[in-house]
Amino acid sequence: MLRDIDGEDWLRVQPFQRRRRYRLFVGFLEGTMIHPVDAPVEFEISIGEYGNKFASTTLPAPSTTQPTNPVYDGSHYYYLPWGQTKPCVMLNSQWRMLCSGLRVLISSAGLSTDSRDT
Repeated sequence: MLRDIDGEDWLRVQPFQRRRRYRLFVGFLEGTMIHPVDAPVEFEISIGEYGNKFASTTLPAPSTTQPTNPVYDGSHYYYLPWGQTKPCVMLNSQWRMLCSGLRVLISSAGLSTDSRDT
């Protein structure tokens, strides 16, 4: 029988869970062919909930470019006037290590991960 883990138990186990840290670097080269807008434009990066401005389960992270007003190119489109200064965004995240748990599940199900068994 499966049941949810109580919140108190979950908090007690958190420090002992193995986690991997990841860092994502993103550099924006240009923003072109933008539809006309009356407000500044910004880009947001995220990995799952990490970096999402509206997520409530992770800590807030600076994961957006500076808001910039698009400029008309004189012909058809709008572009972001970044010039020689390109925005860069860095996002840190942490994920639980699930490899050992998956190995236990696979072995308990009688499945083999060894390619020589097939």
